[in-house]
Amino acid sequence: MRSVYIASALLLSVITLIICNSIYVLHRTDELLALCDDIDKSGSATEGIDELLSLWQNCRDPLSLSINHSEIDRAESALLSMRDYFMEGDTPNFRAQLSVFRNAVEHIAEIQRISFHNIF
Repeated sequence: MRSVYIASALLLSVITLIICNSIYVLHRTDELLALCDDIDKSGSATEGIDELLSLWQNCRDPLSLSINHSEIDRAESALLSMRDYFMEGDTPNFRAQLSVFRNAVEHIAEIQRISFHNIF
């Protein structure tokens, strides 16, 4: 009977960690997407890009614990390209990379969302 209790406790611990991870990832991706929206709407993106880079650097390592590294690399590559295009004043490519970054972050959020489709 003791082994049933131990197995149940381990199962509950794993489920709790999965739920906490999902909540963390969704919270961070929502923050990143909100900053992308602010950058997209504002005329001056300098502060927004710095804030976006800072937030990304703060959450990149924790996200990489549960997210596929190719997804992390895709988002980071788009973010760095976006910054470079902004510094060069290349607005069309800047907007394109912002869109790619937004898409990558949305995909990260989608694969971490607890849903029937993601479980089965």
